[in-house]
Amino acid sequence: RDGWTVERQTAFLEALAAGASVAGAAQQVGMSRQAAYTLRARLKGEPFDQAWQVAVRCRLDELLDAALDR
Repeated sequence: RDGWTVERQTAFLEALAAGASVAGAAQQVGMSRQAAYTLRARLKGEPFDQAWQVAVRCRLDELLDAALDR
């Protein structure tokens, strides 16, 4: 009903983990940044929200590693 199919959610999370911004990941799946944040708020504490947190954490770990290498 809101357009966030399981496939779209998965692709969004994969793009987010790969380093895309929320806006960029949402754009890649044909959704808006605001729609992504609305979905996350609605699913607070559920697997989508948890996966979002892990995706961002993985990205931050990669950035930290790159910074330490420099």
